Amino acid sequence: MVVPVLQNPTKVTITRIDRTGTKWNNRLRENVNLIRQEASFTLDCQVVYKRIMTDGAQDKIDFAGAQNVGIGGVSFESDGYIIVRYADLLTVGKVIGRGDKITKLGQIDVEYYVVGLRPTAHYTDQAGFTLLQIFFLERSP
Repeated sequence: MVVPVLQNPTKVTITRIDRTGTKWNNRLRENVNLIRQEASFTLDCQVVYKRIMTDGAQDKIDFAGAQNVGIGGVSFESDGYIIVRYADLLTVGKVIGRGDKITKLGQIDVEYYVVGLRPTAHYTDQAGFTLLQIFFLERSP
């Protein structure tokens, strides 16, 4: 069985939204008063930031391969992404979803929110994907 190797793995701390404990207004599709969060957990991840070149004449020029992708026809913008081994998620027993918060990259405290997920790295000897690409954006939930 092939286990993917992460290049330059970094410890990333993620805090999940407690979707059962948070009260939601289904009509408005937003939380009521307070978003409850579960306990944080840490994973080894590969972190990739979107690279932006700034020029005096032009505000922002994205490098080739910058992460402005469309998943299922919906286009979203991200500041970068982390790559997680699916086996590591199974080990800690967690599922990451949109709106979950990344609170620490290595020793740096951050406040990034998950805006998209994409399974990657399919191997024929395994039943499905082995890596999960998690796109994040620095914003309010």
